[in-house]
Amino acid sequence: MPSILGAAEKWFDAASKLGWSKFIIPVNNLDMLDDDSAASFMNAVRDYLITFSRKGVWWVLVAKEAFTPSLEARAHRVSEVLSGPPVRLSPLSLQDVNKAIDVRVKKYAVNDAKSPVPDEIVAWLYKLSDGEARTIFKKLTDMIFELHALVPSARTVSEAAAKQILVGEARRKVQSLEVKPNWLKILRLAAEEGQVPQGAYRNHGFNNQPTFRNALEKLCAMDLLRRKEAGREVLYFPAADTNLVFQEVNTNPA
Repeated sequence: MPSILGAAEKWFDAASKLGWSKFIIPVNNLDMLDDDSAASFMNAVRDYLITFSRKGVWWVLVAKEAFTPSLEARAHRVSEVLSGPPVRLSPLSLQDVNKAIDVRVKKYAVNDAKSPVPDEIVAWLYKLSDGEARTIFKKLTDMIFELHALVPSARTVSEAAAKQILVGEARRKVQSLEVKPNWLKILRLAAEEGQVPQGAYRNHGFNNQPTFRNALEKLCAMDLLRRKEAGREVLYFPAADTNLVFQEVNTNPA
């Protein structure tokens, strides 16, 4: 944020000469930060947000669904300057995701190359990630890089090889995070049942709700669960890597 201030000041001066009085600036990718990092960032830029708001700027913060309550708990002074209820952005349709992939292929393809990924894998990832487009793009990119490291001459990815690579990557990620055994049980049930209610601590072998909630929030910070509020109820849903880890997929080389 500080790096754009000098340019922004000149931009505001130029825009004001054109008679523009209102501006909208999106702050994207906050959802890529864990809750503590997002709160630290917002604390650092709070004064900038206020200063530029007086110049007619409307800041649009693109963040996790639970961003507002997280800020209230971690950065109350920042949450005080937010206005209006959060707006939930629905995921892109599978058709729109495929269109976005086609645009990337056309932009970067050499000699009219085709997309190396089967449509079935895109649809599979769409379902496992709940339509999160950036997750799908990243998974496909990582998968292609890994395949080319193994088979440099490969031009397409078979469905079996794609699933083998994607599941293997997800399992390595969970192993590297050193997730506790009782937390792995939470992830397994989340993948099997589709969601975990915050109050279901007894079903997961915990003695009290605060300890269970702490485990859920830590798993969210690891990007293995996603927190959503449904009225007064708080639910946790499996992220793409969690769904991949517990897929019944044959990962032996074909």
